[in-house]
Amino acid sequence: MFMLVQGALYASTIALLAVQFTYRYVTVFKAQKLYYFQGFYFFFWILYVIWFAFEWAMGLYYFASLDDYSIEYMRAEMKDFYKLNIDQTTNFIVVVYESIPQSTNAKVRWWNLCCTFNMTFVMCFQYSIMIYCGRQLYYDMNEKISNLSKQLRKLHRQIFKTLVLQITTPTIVLFSPLVFTLYAPLFDLRLSVPTGVFLSGFSLYPALDAFVLMYVITDYRKAFQIIFTTDRLLLV
Repeated sequence: MFMLVQGALYASTIALLAVQFTYRYVTVFKAQKLYYFQGFYFFFWILYVIWFAFEWAMGLYYFASLDDYSIEYMRAEMKDFYKLNIDQTTNFIVVVYESIPQSTNAKVRWWNLCCTFNMTFVMCFQYSIMIYCGRQLYYDMNEKISNLSKQLRKLHRQIFKTLVLQITTPTIVLFSPLVFTLYAPLFDLRLSVPTGVFLSGFSLYPALDAFVLMYVITDYRKAFQIIFTTDRLLLV
């Protein structure tokens, strides 16, 4: 259950990023349609995030559930490297190839492979939205905000820089570790990699995202500096 919730939270995080980029795109290029983010329409975006979180979790539940072969496949690995009995752990296992007895060939476990396909679809769908919106903002934003006041132009540029960093940050700490974990089994490599080191990068994202906002947006940075300075004076 814990891993289902963890997977759903991951999917909801990247779906929220896609919604954030969509909102910024609509704000700059189609301001007359901002009502799609207000009132009743707001619940659509909530359902959008929930849907992809549900899809990710159900993909894990149905396509990566344990069977006798996957348990035995990982039993020695868990015992030798982690000193754990796999029967006493919570896990989902994706084994792409299954050895055929008395043969050097192997068959594809399509059921497990569907888990990889499902995760790939969710990630690519969200990432495509972010890339498209980010590209449009990069090439056309200056023209769209040319009629705004100097202060608003400055704010829009700061927000765009924030969005660029908010693409880079999840690419490094959210997408890259999972891509390695997802696609390494496709090559049937005999590796013993502590993937927990890679996946722990997920926990860095909230802190890095907040840091990006405070660093790039001038008003946030000034407010943070005022709070920090005030607290330091009170301690003195």
